[in-house]
Amino acid sequence: MDLPEEMLARILANSSFRDIVRFKLVCREWKSLIESAHFRRLFHSTNHDLSSSAWSLVFNGDGSMNEVVSHCGRDGHCLSRSLGSYTSSFLKDLIRFKNQEGDEKLELQATRRKIKQTRVVACTDGLVLLVVKPLSGSDTYYVSNPVLRQWVEIPPPQSESIEDEDDYFKILGLVTHVENGAVSGYKVVRMAKFFAGPTSLDFQIYSSETGEWTIKEIHCPRAIRIMLNVDPINLNGSLHWLEVGVLTTDFIPQNFIPFDPAILTHDFYANGSEADQFRIISLPDNQQIFPCNENFFTTSGGFLMYINTNKNRNPKVRVWKLKNNGSDSGNDWEMLWDMNLSSIGFGRWWIPKAMHPFETDVIYVWNPHMELLVSFNMRTQDITSQHASNAPLIFKLLTPFVLPRWLESIPCPANLTFNVLPHELA
Repeated sequence: MDLPEEMLARILANSSFRDIVRFKLVCREWKSLIESAHFRRLFHSTNHDLSSSAWSLVFNGDGSMNEVVSHCGRDGHCLSRSLGSYTSSFLKDLIRFKNQEGDEKLELQATRRKIKQTRVVACTDGLVLLVVKPLSGSDTYYVSNPVLRQWVEIPPPQSESIEDEDDYFKILGLVTHVENGAVSGYKVVRMAKFFAGPTSLDFQIYSSETGEWTIKEIHCPRAIRIMLNVDPINLNGSLHWLEVGVLTTDFIPQNFIPFDPAILTHDFYANGSEADQFRIISLPDNQQIFPCNENFFTTSGGFLMYINTNKNRNPKVRVWKLKNNGSDSGNDWEMLWDMNLSSIGFGRWWIPKAMHPFETDVIYVWNPHMELLVSFNMRTQDITSQHASNAPLIFKLLTPFVLPRWLESIPCPANLTFNVLPHELA
């Protein structure tokens, strides 16, 4: 019995994501229906639980993604193993596949170029940006989807006006454009090297929409100081940096003009007047960045979060959420938590390292002496041991790596080759 398309869509939208992937194999009509934007909107309106997505907390220590905390998803992706294990196995199999010789039955012979090593630069919305070092020749960039075992090799940037681009530009990160829960586009970003003081910076940007690299000058309302975090945070197509004036109070240059530290941000998908402008977001309560404090910002629940912790005799942790994408005044920060850590059993050696990707009540706190990471729910004050690690987390912040609600193939421009790693290597 044939059902009207709208009725069939509503029935299928109540299924789990894993079942929907299988339904795409039933026939061409079902595949076309499921891949439509209308069906994705219907699926998301039926399945409201964002936290069902698979996610991990990782740190990039030696160029690889080291997974510390993982959640395989529920009623959604329901991965058979952790997201980090998909990534690590993909990277190992990619090197094995590229380095194999003499087997004409293997696919993608034309794309084979022997690899010496890979380095993870950024991970966001299910995509991983890699710097790939071949046995000979210059480095290249891959955008990959480890779960689907896909990758696209980005062509090298070329500019007649810059003699040595790799020396002038530094690989920075990956920004994504998400529509109806699926990644519809991405941009690979490189930033020109600079010393503190410029009022504009050059960026080299590769867009999956155009398939080309462009150079863009982005202006700042004032002189740009030191960017504290090397790896900027991607949120809704924007990159965010924590900016400070000096890294230590032991040395302050003569005639140094103090200023309040801030978050520097740029929307790489902006149009109009904001397309070539940085925005400066003041930190809440003009929080100062000093060596005695542990300060960082991250994302949680779709918001930018700022965490400030002191190391005094009575250590405190304060957590703010940036509302409405913020403004230059800093008045859009909302304080969520202001807690005395010692009163709940945490001494001065416990250091916040991350927040739960979806639950703004939960932070992850690490003790370097015990080499122990715990999750702490600030609302219920529940403490759960998460990870005993030999890794040197003391200098590492944990980065959330979250799958999008709708896992789709990597967007691939017409001038690039779309590659899929054979499962026989798994």
